[in-house]
Amino acid sequence: MEFITEDKAELEKGLPVSLVTLTNLFSQDLPDGTILFEFPSTSNKGLRFVNDEKFLVYDFPPPTAFKNEYLLPLRACPVAGNKLPLILSGYPSTSLKDHWNKWVPGYEEPVIKPISEIQECGRIVTSFQHQKIPSSKHAVDPQVHYWLLSKRCIPHMGANHPQYMTTDNYTLPCMVKAAHGTGTKGTFKVETKQEMERVLEKMDNNLKNCQAPVITEVIEGITGNNCLQFYLYKSGEIHWLGVTNQIIGDNFIWGGGVVNWGDQTRLKSLLYDKVVPVKEYLHKQGYFGIVGIDILTTEDNSYIIDVNPRINGSTPQLLLAPVMATLGYDTSVYLAGGRFNCKADTLLQTANLINSQHSAMVIVLSLADVEKGCEAHVVAFGKTEKIAWDAANGLRPDLNEQNEETLKYHGEVQP
Repeated sequence: MEFITEDKAELEKGLPVSLVTLTNLFSQDLPDGTILFEFPSTSNKGLRFVNDEKFLVYDFPPPTAFKNEYLLPLRACPVAGNKLPLILSGYPSTSLKDHWNKWVPGYEEPVIKPISEIQECGRIVTSFQHQKIPSSKHAVDPQVHYWLLSKRCIPHMGANHPQYMTTDNYTLPCMVKAAHGTGTKGTFKVETKQEMERVLEKMDNNLKNCQAPVITEVIEGITGNNCLQFYLYKSGEIHWLGVTNQIIGDNFIWGGGVVNWGDQTRLKSLLYDKVVPVKEYLHKQGYFGIVGIDILTTEDNSYIIDVNPRINGSTPQLLLAPVMATLGYDTSVYLAGGRFNCKADTLLQTANLINSQHSAMVIVLSLADVEKGCEAHVVAFGKTEKIAWDAANGLRPDLNEQNEETLKYHGEVQP
């Protein structure tokens, strides 16, 4: 049964919708908990959190400390709220916090604790299991959670999925995917037997002692590539977050998502029944928290290709979307980890200028200077998708036609 929130009831009555934050949701199940956004790495032994003995993850090429310890964790802070503390390695700049405070409706400054206090915390909500953190401190049993995050778990969840094959018995073309990956790392489309041998050798050389990759059929005739998200309470009820249309670039690189809030009722009607078995399976396994389910649709079927029981990259976008829709910004574009040809302060100034003109609203989730320009996670909201894209592209003065086509491509390829 779906949990109808007070905010949803307000929306149906035509009343203003308030921002539902991550800590609003988690505090109902874990009132004394703490949230750790930081992902561990198996390939980069120099990071603060390393999983090299258990809970291995295929994250090749190795992530930098800049991304894993700062840029990625920071992007959830604007929608974190202050009902539970966060554990962060890096802190947002004053100018970034000022940006959130001015432009995020209902923004609450999060309570941030340093990593050094992690041992003093109670149970910790994590996006992935950490070998460094005792099992008793994980909010969800880490062994169970690791299994639920594996692509090998999908056939056990009771929902329709692509046909799974083995390295000894497969048909071409096919998809080869790491059982545990980050983003779309470890995802390959294989056309020949020789290519299969190269891919398997590459994956084995990169990561020893991990679960064997999964091999699935290629889904043809794709009409939609969506990520459906909700919060699953300990009670088994849910708080519905929404559906994104995924942005997938070259080599299956995930680039963010597009949300049309006016299309959410149709998408929910189309997809919700397909994921009920997954929700029930996760609940029976003892999981609670954010759930993201990637679904490919064709003219006559739908296929679940990934299940991510964790805070997803596009979760902040979906939390912001209903609030922005009440302000007239029905559509949003999330650009994940884009490189901008300007410094961070200049990017924030440009976003603030766009927002002051009121035709669009740009929320910079996280950003930091790099050697050439800056990197940022940005959500642009507009009355139409074109306006949202124009606002996002307005942050990129050096954008050329080829880059623009890459950014605008979404929904027609299997990740």
